[in-house]
Order: sequence, then structure tokens, then C-alpha cells
Amino acid sequence: LLKMRYEDNLVFDIDLGKEYESKQLPPMSVQLLIENAVKHNEISNRHSLTISVRSDHDSLTVSNPIQPKLNLSKRYNLLYKKDISIKEDASIFSVTIPLI
Repeated sequence: LLKMRYEDNLVFDIDLGKEYESKQLPPMSVQLLIENAVKHNEISNRHSLTISVRSDHDSLTVSNPIQPKLNLSKRYNLLYKKDISIKEDASIFSVTIPLI
């Protein structure tokens, strides 16, 4: 589904040795790592994202270059020279933005 959404802007570089084909992983573990890479990195026509999946010495590594998204706080500061307020406690996460 991610490949359909991002088309050529999301690339998978998978190199799994034949000797590891009989090994197992916890269900959904690789999917969660890939979704985390997609969630926290910019994927666009300007910045395609390559996610590498490699097996080596009885382990599996999922890696990608760091391409941080321009978050709301940075955007607000660039556009309006004002800061937003982010608060988080045990039960509530809140973001307060200045009205323009």
C-alpha cells in the first residue's frame, strides 16, 4: 500500500540471503519498522526515500537516510515568526498555535 501511495518516491532495497529464509521474526515487526521510517521522513518528488532491508549474521536490519519532515513548529516560525506551544502529560497531548 505504501508503494502505491508514494509510487517511485519510495524505494525498497532488499538483500536477504538464502541461508536466512528458514528464520522467523515476530509478526508485523518489519512492517512497523518500515511504517516508522515513512512516518518520520519526508517522501516527495524532491526527496525520494530508500528503505534498506538486510540480513546478516542471524539478524535483520531496516535502515534509511534521515530526511526529517519540516514540522508544524518550523513552518509556523518560518512563515509568521511566531512559536507554537506543545504540551504533553500522562493523558493529554495539546498543541496551541497563535492566530494570525
